[in-house]
Formats: sequence, C-alpha cells, structure tokens
Amino acid sequence: MKFFKRNIATDELLGFIWWYIAFDLVVMLGFFLSGKMALSVPLGLIGGSLFSALNFHLLGMAVEKAVKKESPKANSFMKRSYFLRYMLMAIVLFAGAKSGFFNIICLIIPLIYPRIIVTFKYIRKGGNK
Repeated sequence: MKFFKRNIATDELLGFIWWYIAFDLVVMLGFFLSGKMALSVPLGLIGGSLFSALNFHLLGMAVEKAVKKESPKANSFMKRSYFLRYMLMAIVLFAGAKSGFFNIICLIIPLIYPRIIVTFKYIRKGGNK
C-alpha cells in the first residue's frame, strides 16, 4: 500500500516544489540584504512552506471529493473543508508565533505561494487562449 495515493492534487503539488524553493530563497535574500537575517527566517519559511503545501494538497483532495457529490452535499462539504483548513491555519500560525522559533512574517508569506505559482503557470500557458 502506498503512503500517498497519486491524484491530481499530488501531481500538481509535486510540480510546485521548485517554485517553493525559489521563492523561499528570494525571501531569504531579501531578509539577508535588509540585515534582518536570523535563524528564525529560514525556519519560518520552511515551516510556512510545508504548511502551505499541506493546505494546498488538502484543498485539492477536498475538491476531488466534492466533484463526485451532488451539488448541495458538495457545497456543504467544501464549506466544512474551508472551515477546518482555516482553523488548522490559525492553530499553526498561533503556535508558530508563540513558540518564538519562527519568524511570523516568514510563516505567513508562503501561504500565498500557491496563488502566485498558479497565476504564473496560467500566464505561461497563454491564459484563456
């Protein structure tokens, strides 16, 4: 039995890995050039990137399940999924901020990576053509 079932969400996330690494390096360079580099910066970026990837994967799995359901059930399922993922996000961010090990800004920045990556990929493919 495989640990991860290969699906669209998993395949898409695997294609994001290099983007996450590149964005993390750019953010670290920015902190380094601003003189604000500390151990909490890479720890925050790694933690934020891992959580962002998990969050994206959970969203993808939820969407795959929702499209197999009837409309009212799918709508309710997706609302529950969003609520649970946002609660998990709040818990992770709160715990990360309270721990003192992570730069809170660096925990938050990777949460927007999937949106940027999807937008870049969309533009690269030529948009609505």
